[in-house]
Parts: sequence; C-alpha cells; structure tokens
Amino acid sequence: TKMKLGKNVVISTPAEFDVFYPELITIEENAIVGWGVHILCHEFTQKKIRIGRVRIGKNAVIGAFSTIRSGITIVENSIISLHRFVNKDVPNDEVWGGVPAKKIRKVK
Repeated sequence: TKMKLGKNVVISTPAEFDVFYPELITIEENAIVGWGVHILCHEFTQKKIRIGRVRIGKNAVIGAFSTIRSGITIVENSIISLHRFVNKDVPNDEVWGGVPAKKIRKVK
C-alpha cells in the first residue's frame, strides 16, 4: 500500500518514510518535507508497540532532519524548524522548534 500525497507536495531526498506502514502517512497539498526528515508510523519499546497515522496538513513545512513520531498530526500552515523531534500534535498556523518540539510563535 502507498502513502497518500496531495498535489504540489515537495519532498527533499533523502527523506525516510515508515517502511512497514506507509499507508498510514498522508501529506496534503502544497506541503514541504525537508532533507533527511523521518516520518514514523510505528515504534517498539521493551514493553509496548505504538502504531499510528501521521498527517502533514496543507501548506505545512517540515524542516530538514526532523523526526515525526507515530500518531502525530501537523495541521495546515504550520512550520517545524530544522532538526526537531515532534511528539505532539501541531495546531494550525504555528511555528514549532526545540527538542522535543514546542510552540515558538504563530505564523505571520
């Protein structure tokens, strides 16, 4: 099964997408996925398995070398700065940075 990609999506290579569950990834129109980004839909720990959908909304930008954890939604027009670990849902029109990523400001 395949990832769902909207129109005009830009993916810089190399980017890495979950090899076991690519069908759980949706990247909506006009989104940008930066160089070296990792999008995961599964995680294994010693005690549990986490599997979840990842959705990158319209016009979102994912900065280079960022990692998106399983089960995360990044909503429309949001920006993830480079080298971030996103482990929470990101609302509309926000810029997130830090590790783990958190809101820095609203998009202007």
